[in-house]
Amino acid sequence: MPKNSHGCIEDYRLEDRDASDDLLSDRGFLEAFGSACTLLGICLSQRPTEKEASRARSAIRSVDVARDWPLGGSDALALAADLIARGVEEDERTLDLEFQRLFRGTGMRAAAPFGSVYTDRDQVMYGWTWMELRAWMRMRGIECASCENEPEDQIGRMLLLCAALASRDSALIPEFLGRHLIPWAPRFFELFLGDMRTSTFKGLGVLAQATLDDACALLGIVPARFRLYR
Repeated sequence: MPKNSHGCIEDYRLEDRDASDDLLSDRGFLEAFGSACTLLGICLSQRPTEKEASRARSAIRSVDVARDWPLGGSDALALAADLIARGVEEDERTLDLEFQRLFRGTGMRAAAPFGSVYTDRDQVMYGWTWMELRAWMRMRGIECASCENEPEDQIGRMLLLCAALASRDSALIPEFLGRHLIPWAPRFFELFLGDMRTSTFKGLGVLAQATLDDACALLGIVPARFRLYR
């Protein structure tokens, strides 16, 4: 992506490429990152009533998040653990209604889960950064599972792509994070967490943000800078 292409102010870079390459060859890191992104990606892309989402949510609840979650700062993990524990009493219907409001509702949503809504001047789905993501995926032979006509830059699907790269082509992780996800994800999580009505989804949001933040810090990724419109 050339500098100043569309809304790109500055492209991503790595602070220490050799150190990043070393970590990307560490099977322990890749398995931890991939597993975390798989569980979070499922929870943030599938309705809570679906079996796979229910299993992923149960798997996260079974972990001592504050102590045993593989990535994230201690304060963020403690907060996520507290929220997830408080959310145990929230039933599937409550969570499904919240998911529909957050991810599938019509009209303007406080925290749209699609990258191009933040990076495109018109705040639309299927905007220019989505087109660049699709082109990037095609060039590298990356396929993304279909998902009810949603674009690939949906936050949960992006986490699942992180997991896929961790298992198949880890060398692409810095570029994917630095250029296609992290430029807009912090703003999404800021709005997402401010709009939460359930402890479960708030906890998942805190956990996802902490996981991505820590992975980027460990890999020395300085993300691309985009002009954001939301």
